Amino acid sequence: MARTDRNPFQSEDLYLPKGIRKDVDSVVNRKRKDFPVESSPLYRTVDFWFLAACLAVQSGKAKQTGNGSKGFKFNDGTVLRDSATRIELMELVAIGETGDPKIVTNPTQIVNLFNDWAAIGSADLLDITNSGEDLPLRNLVTSLLERTK
Repeated sequence: MARTDRNPFQSEDLYLPKGIRKDVDSVVNRKRKDFPVESSPLYRTVDFWFLAACLAVQSGKAKQTGNGSKGFKFNDGTVLRDSATRIELMELVAIGETGDPKIVTNPTQIVNLFNDWAAIGSADLLDITNSGEDLPLRNLVTSLLERTK
């Protein structure tokens, strides 16, 4: 079970690429009643960031570019405080991608990787949600299901 009192990323900054803020806002709900979940399937910008990073990893495009932090800062790591499982997943994915279990002692490096990967995966995630003839939620679910086959 994930510990809920640990957030090694609380002082780290989270970034997405410049120029996509309006596109991200179109698929992030943020409790807005005027945007139904079918049209904006992600609850928070951090959800977009995390899913974009995961898509980059899953597609084999994940690499360390150093460009991730050149975008716009949408939040800091405190937003992860209620996401103990996500924190552990970030650490596990970082170990898997780098092959270095000691990376968990360097939260800055992990967040830098996720910023890079989110920058790489953002275009794919926006393409997924905005492509096709269906609503963004259905496009997203269909794409994710296809990736698990």
